[in-house]
Amino acid sequence: MIGQKIDHYRIDTLLGKGGIGTVYQAKDLNLARPVALKLIYPQFVNQRNYHEHILQQARKAARLTHPSIATIYNFDHVNGSLYLAMEFVSGNSLASTLGELRKRDMHLRLDEALLLAAQVADALSYAHQHGMLHRNLKPSNILLKQLETAAAKEAGLRAVVTDFGMTRLIRGDVKSAPVALADTLPYMSPEQCIGSPVDGRSDIYSLGVVLYQLTTGVLPFNITSTTEAMVMHALETPPSPRIRQPALPKSVVAIIIKAMAKQQSDRYQDAEQMADDLRTAVSNLSDANLQAFAPGTFIPYKALTASTNEAEFAQSNQQRSPNVRPIDSWLPLPEDELVVLLQEELDGAVLELDSEADEPPVIVTPAAAVPVLNQNRPAVVDSQNTPVIAQMPRTPPSAPPAKISPLTDQVIISRPGRAPRAVKLDKDRLKIGRSQDNDIVLSTNDVSRYHARLEQTPTGWQVVDINSSGGTYWGDHKLVPNVPEAWNASQSLRIGPYTLRWQHSRSPRPFRADEKQEDALTQLHQIPITGTLASSRTSQFSMMVNPTVLDLEPGNQTTVQVELFNQGTTGEQYTLRVVDLPDEMVLLSQNTVHLAPGSRARLPISLHVPTESRIKAGHHPYQIIVRTESDPAETAVVSARVTVAPTAQFSIEVWPLEVKNNGQCQVLVRNNGNGTSRMSLVGQS
Repeated sequence: MIGQKIDHYRIDTLLGKGGIGTVYQAKDLNLARPVALKLIYPQFVNQRNYHEHILQQARKAARLTHPSIATIYNFDHVNGSLYLAMEFVSGNSLASTLGELRKRDMHLRLDEALLLAAQVADALSYAHQHGMLHRNLKPSNILLKQLETAAAKEAGLRAVVTDFGMTRLIRGDVKSAPVALADTLPYMSPEQCIGSPVDGRSDIYSLGVVLYQLTTGVLPFNITSTTEAMVMHALETPPSPRIRQPALPKSVVAIIIKAMAKQQSDRYQDAEQMADDLRTAVSNLSDANLQAFAPGTFIPYKALTASTNEAEFAQSNQQRSPNVRPIDSWLPLPEDELVVLLQEELDGAVLELDSEADEPPVIVTPAAAVPVLNQNRPAVVDSQNTPVIAQMPRTPPSAPPAKISPLTDQVIISRPGRAPRAVKLDKDRLKIGRSQDNDIVLSTNDVSRYHARLEQTPTGWQVVDINSSGGTYWGDHKLVPNVPEAWNASQSLRIGPYTLRWQHSRSPRPFRADEKQEDALTQLHQIPITGTLASSRTSQFSMMVNPTVLDLEPGNQTTVQVELFNQGTTGEQYTLRVVDLPDEMVLLSQNTVHLAPGSRARLPISLHVPTESRIKAGHHPYQIIVRTESDPAETAVVSARVTVAPTAQFSIEVWPLEVKNNGQCQVLVRNNGNGTSRMSLVGQS
C-alpha cells in the first residue's frame, strides 16, 4: 500500500493495525498536510450494515472538537475502500512509551503521569457530554503529543485520545470475545465483562486501570484469558497501588480506587470530577513524592536492610553474590510474600502496614546505613547496582511476635452472564453439586446431584470427581473419576457452565465472600416462549435461538441471540452461518467461537433493513446453522422467520404539464415502497 493513492491521500508509512482496520501515515495532497489514514478491513466493508455503523459513528466523532481528542477530517467509501482521515499525532502511543520505559527500568514523573490522566479525563468528560462513549480506552489508544509551550501547571505533553466510537462492539458474554481483544481485556469494566449495559462510568473504570499502570508500572490484574477478565474485573480487588509503589500519596491511591470501583455508583459519576481531583493531587505533591519516581529508581516497600558501611557497599556492588538480585527481578512482591519476608527480617517484630501515610519511605545513603539484621538476606539494589534502603520502625525486644489471625480460603464461582460470587472454604471437605444439601450448590441440570468434592491438603486443595455425568475439567482436560488431583490457585476448574477458582486466604485484599446462595435451578438453556432449542447430530452441543419469529420495519435494527453450549468432553471450535437472507440484511459481529467442555457463549445476529433497500415486504424464512470445525457433520439447525413491514412510497411525473383543447398527457407513477400497492388516479381541471 505504501506509495498508493486513495482519493486525494497518498499513503507514506504503516503506523499499526487495530481491531477494525490498518492505520497509515498519509499526506493530504489537496491541503499538503499529514494525516492518519485508517483503512477499514474488507470483511467489514462488505457488510453493508457494519459499513453504515462505521459511517454513523464517524459522523458523531467528527463533531468532537477538543485538544485531547484526535480530530476526524474526512471519511468516505472509494473504489471498495472505506477510510477515515484523522489528525496525525507525531508522538508515540502511551503503550509504546510505557514499554520503552519498562525496558530502561524508568518511570514517568508522577506529576506528568497525573496530568496526562487528567487530560484524558477532560476528553472523556467532553465526549460524554456530547453523547459519545469510547468503550475501548487503553494505552494504545492514547497518543502523546509534544507541546512547544506548556500551559501553566500542565505537562509538556498532551494526551490525545483516538478511536472514539470506532470500536467494534462485541455484544454478550465476554467469554465469546475474539482473540483480537487480548490487549483490551485488562482495561474492560466489570459491566462490559458480564454483558451489562454501559455508560460513561465504564470509560472512567478503564481510565482508572490506565492510571494504576501509569503510577505503579504494572497492571492491576495479570489477565491472560477472557474468563480471568470476567472474574478479576467483576469480583477480585486489585492489590493496593502502594504494594506496587509505596511512595504513592494517599490522595492518588484514593483516586485510583474510586475510579476502579466495582459498582458504577461507587465510581466518579463524571470524568470532570476525576480530572479536578487529579490536578488537585498534582498541586499537593511534595519534592519527596517526585523524587520517589525519578528515572532508574524503585523504592521497596518499607525496605530491607543491607551492609553496614560504605566499604561493604562498594564490595557488594563489585562482587555480587548469588543472593544479591536486582530489585526489578523480585519486587514488587505479592502482599503475602512481602509480609512473611519482612517478618522474617525483623525476627518476629510487628510490622505496621500503614496504607494511609502520605510520607514516602526515607532513602538512606550508604554512609547512613542501618545495622544489618540478617546477613543472609539478599541486598536490594536498583538497576545501577546501587543499594536502596529505607528505614523501618523496630519493635522493642520485649514486644511479643505478631500473630496473623487465621483467615479462610474461598472459591470464586462465575457463570456466563452472571456476576461472580464467592463461597468460604470453611471445611476440610466440601461437596459440590446441584442438590441443596451440598456445601457448594450449582443449580443447573448440567451439574450432577453430587458432582465433585474439594479436599484440603497441607499445601492447598485437591479435587475429586464423584462419577459425574458431565465431567469435571481443567481447561480441556477431564478429571478421572474418584482420583484426587491437586488444584493450583492459578487453575480454573470447569463444572458445567461454571468456572471455579480458589483464592488463598492470604491473597492481597481478598474479596469478601457472599452467603452461599445460588440461583434457582435452570435447564441446559433457559428457553423463553419466543425461543427454539436444537441439538447437534450426536448431541455434542446444543443451540438456543431467541427470537425465531420477529417483525422488522425498514430503517430499524434488531438482534437475534444464539446461545451455544458445549456438551461434549473436548474443547471445540464452532462456526455460525445465516442462510436464505440477503447479505445486506445480516450483520455478524462474530461468527466463530471456541468453547471448552461445559462452557457457553452467545453470538448475536443483527438484522437490519436499510430504508432504501429492495428487500420486499412480507415473510422471509431463514436458517441459522452451527457446525463444529473438527466434524462438519456435527451440525445444529434452527429455522426462523423475519417479517418485513410494508412501506408506502410513490412518486409521480406528468408531461407535458400544460394541456390544451382536449389534449392528452402522460402520467408515470412509480411505486418506491417495498410491497404491492393499489393507487387511484383522479384528474381535475
